[in-house]
Amino acid sequence: GADLDESTRRTLSRGRRVREVLRQGALETVPVARQVAALFAVDEGLFDEAPVAALGALEASLHRELAARSPAVASGIESGAPLGDAERAALREVAASVVARARAAGYGGAQTEQR
Repeated sequence: GADLDESTRRTLSRGRRVREVLRQGALETVPVARQVAALFAVDEGLFDEAPVAALGALEASLHRELAARSPAVASGIESGAPLGDAERAALREVAASVVARARAAGYGGAQTEQR
């Protein structure tokens, strides 16, 4: 294989994560708040250390936690309201908490990504 610099590896890895969080079943409708929260977590680098195989579970946990802990943020996203600093901070806090719990649990046994 070609030798890639660290920046290129990170970019490719981030792209795999974006693709994974956007994946949905053929007849599945994914709520906008769930998509935005997951993309926000990927863009902020919060999912960078997680194995790609664990992202579906992380995304589901993030959605549940956001609805439980910050329902106003979730409903604001659904209504199309822009994300202000407070909403971004709430999303970041919830996502970091979800990732920390998943990391402590070994990401549910998901295999780590090979470079």
